[in-house]
Formats: sequence, structure tokens, C-alpha cells
Amino acid sequence: MQWERAKTFIILFFVLLNVSLFAILRLENRRYILTLEQEQAIRTVLYRNNISLETAIMRDHAPMRSLSISGFYYDEDELIAMFFDNPETVLRLSEEPYLFTDGYSRLTISINGFIEFINPQGFTRVAGTARMQDTPVEQAEAEALSNAFIAQYFPDFRLDSVFPSDEGWRLYYRQVYRNYKIYTNIIQFLVTPIGIREIEMQFGRIEGFASGPPRIIVSPDEALLAFIQHARNVLGNVPVSIVDMDRAFFQENSSTQRGLTHHAIPVYRISVYGFDMPFLINAYTNEIIH
Repeated sequence: MQWERAKTFIILFFVLLNVSLFAILRLENRRYILTLEQEQAIRTVLYRNNISLETAIMRDHAPMRSLSISGFYYDEDELIAMFFDNPETVLRLSEEPYLFTDGYSRLTISINGFIEFINPQGFTRVAGTARMQDTPVEQAEAEALSNAFIAQYFPDFRLDSVFPSDEGWRLYYRQVYRNYKIYTNIIQFLVTPIGIREIEMQFGRIEGFASGPPRIIVSPDEALLAFIQHARNVLGNVPVSIVDMDRAFFQENSSTQRGLTHHAIPVYRISVYGFDMPFLINAYTNEIIH
């Protein structure tokens, strides 16, 4: 009888412990959620500074760790096989930068790890990337052509932005890791009436989150306050329209040496109408990166 009563007390104790831990966890998580009062306050400040917000305000800002990413280095043979129809005909013309050609196409690997491939006849190495007509290319078709390349070689990259150009469309893809885009791991396409004419890329290999506990990041309203001050200093009092806001990772330093690892820090990205590139804000320090 006493043992049955003891078991009941033990079970009750663990139930109360779990309830208490759940309540503590909820309270801890609420520390990193923007309140409705904070959201309304930042909307008021934006309005007073002639800045419209055409997207939802981010509300969560839980602590984050940086990412460990390798330097920018690549396998030349893999790149040659990726870009050229007949790799055995490719010649190396120079080093630093490394320059390869098959007589028509040109692949350049710069000393800073920047890769550029140009094919004046249109890239056809991947099935689905050929374009047979010389009519203007529509955005949907441009996306289909670049998506075919991405699906075959870089399936963890996602389309990030598209902009019209005088020649066609420029499409930017960025690598995604744990639902976060890596801003500095990028592949860019120029799609014209002949198809994909240029491909540019630069990326390191993601090795996972850095060791150590997560660091506190600034809240979304604090990041918006930093943006407001920067925008007014740079742009004056002209109307500004924010069309998107999210978080990504930005690699501060890089190299092309094998074995070196660099940190990519969390940043807020604020995209403004009329600007090709977003404004980046260091989520740890609330400083404008660019």
C-alpha cells in the first residue's frame, strides 16, 4: 500500500516537473518574440521617416550560432567537365587567373575564388538548357533554363532574385542550409535570347554550425532602426519601400587556401524597391555591412 502511494507521488512529481519545465521554456522563448507593441512602435517610426513596409515584420530573434565554411577552392577537372561539351579539347591558357578554353567557351577561375564561364553560343551542356529560337526570352523561360543547371549540379541552391537586363535576365541563386540562405555562396546566370550565356559563381563548403553556445542577436525592430538611420543618411528623405526582410548568413572573410575555415555570421537582409542588392545588417552587432 505504501509502495503504491509512493509511486503515485513519484508520478505526480514528474508530471509537475514537466509542466514547470514546459512553462519555463515558453517564458524563455517569449523573450525572443517581438511583441505587438514593439511591432506597432517600429511601424510608427518607419512611417515618420517616409519608409513604407510592404512585407511582414519578422518577430522571432532567438540566439544563433555562426556557420563554419571552407575557403573558396574548387576541383578544376570537375568544373571543366561541368561547363565544356568536350573536356578533352580544353586548353589551359594561363594561371592566376586560371583560364581555360575550347576555342568557343571560356572558363576563368580568379585568385579570389571567383568563377566566370562565358559561352557566346549559349550553354547546352545540361539537358533542358538549350534554346533554339532568337526571340526575346521571358522570365519564366529564363528561370527554367537556369533551374535545369542548378538541379543537376547544385540542388541545394535556391533562386533568390531575378532582375531584367538589357540583354535578357540575371538570376541569382544562393545555397540553403537548415532553411537559411548563405548570402555569400552564390551562382549567377545571364540568360539571353541564345540561352544561358554567362555563369558566375563563388562558394565555400559548409561544414556545419560553429562550436560553442548560440549568441544573442538583435531583434528585428532594432535592425530596422539601424536601417532607418542608414537610409536617411545615404538616401536623404526620399520615399523608401521595403519589399522583403529575412535572415541569412554572410561570410565576412574568405581565402582560397584548402583547410582554412571561416565563419559566416547571421545577418538581416532588407530588400528595397529599386535596389538590386539588399541592405545587410550584422545580427550580432546591429552594424550595417553594406
